[in-house]
Amino acid sequence: NEDGRLVADPYLRDSASLIDCSNQPPVTRFLSGRKGECEFTDDRGQDWIAYVSPMANGWGVVSQIPRSIAVAPADRLKKSMVLIGCLILALFAALAAFVASRFLTPLLKVTDAVTALEGGNWSARVPSGRDDEIGVLAEAFNSMADHLESSYHRVETEVSTRTSALAHALERLSLATRAGGVGIWDYDV
Repeated sequence: NEDGRLVADPYLRDSASLIDCSNQPPVTRFLSGRKGECEFTDDRGQDWIAYVSPMANGWGVVSQIPRSIAVAPADRLKKSMVLIGCLILALFAALAAFVASRFLTPLLKVTDAVTALEGGNWSARVPSGRDDEIGVLAEAFNSMADHLESSYHRVETEVSTRTSALAHALERLSLATRAGGVGIWDYDV
């Protein structure tokens, strides 16, 4: 009522005696002419949410609920959202790992083959058979490696042939020089 006394309470059996609640924060709020929501902590340390609504006859209605009960659905929702968020994050991490392995593993094989080819391993090739850009890259690398290998072997064969021919010509010159008794003189004048 207007004196801050409790008129009705669902937990009281006898509402004939009025209980003085004028020192309670929601009632103090009502008595000072303010209405609306307020939060407070009682003498036992429990947090409350209250709503003060004045009536036309000068009395007011104070509804209050323990904060833990009022926010329990929001807390459950928050915990559910955190769990769902973690699951979505784990799903995206797994998807990212799959995509990375799908594209990075073949690129690492190309890199390894390039390093092997650079080191003189002419048989280094990249597994192919994919129908995407990485497959095109693998085919191009393998084709380039084939051309380099055949060119290298062709040059190696040519060098070997010319070295043999040069050695043979040198041998013939040496025989001719010995047979003719002719010496080769070199003067520094």
